[in-house]
Amino acid sequence: MAVAGRLPVALGVAALAELLLVLTGFQKLVAPGPATRALRSVGLPMPESLVRLGGAAELIVGAGALATGRSAFTALAALCYAVFAVFIAVAMATVRRRPEQVSSCGCFGSLSQNAVDTPPTRAHLVFDLVAAAVCVGATLWPSDGMVSVVHQRPLVGTTLVALAALGCWLSAVLLTVAPQTATAAAVAGAARARARA
Repeated sequence: MAVAGRLPVALGVAALAELLLVLTGFQKLVAPGPATRALRSVGLPMPESLVRLGGAAELIVGAGALATGRSAFTALAALCYAVFAVFIAVAMATVRRRPEQVSSCGCFGSLSQNAVDTPPTRAHLVFDLVAAAVCVGATLWPSDGMVSVVHQRPLVGTTLVALAALGCWLSAVLLTVAPQTATAAAVAGAARARARA
């Protein structure tokens, strides 16, 4: 039985976006504080219990899309990323008006509450928009989920799962560590400039 629908590369990219929803949903479920603070910073006061519920929904949507490939799940995944993109755009606008108000996007839960917060960035906005588009593509051209792919074509399926996991980790680094490093470098550069003056 052949894997219907998407080519392996497209399936792998969709799997990355879906797996990242699982990761970020889990992080918000177990550590809702950063997302709660981020929402409050843009004027959306949410109790942690509601953020946990949203994290659980995000985790279920990501896992459902990843496991089954069903259009209902991939459409919800696209909606999640579209909502994230709107939030990042609002947070970036808030940062321009009041830089001290938004220090973290809150997307990665405990991964974004390191010593230097994860600020909302253009790269994050673009990532969310691309992930939404990928999930729309997965909705319009559905294929089997990863469970079926691994069962039908073990080598292709396990390779795609491994590459999606690697891509998920690299995406988390890109969206958390890179902005933290840039912020820390800017702070250090400003301190050096003040010391020379």
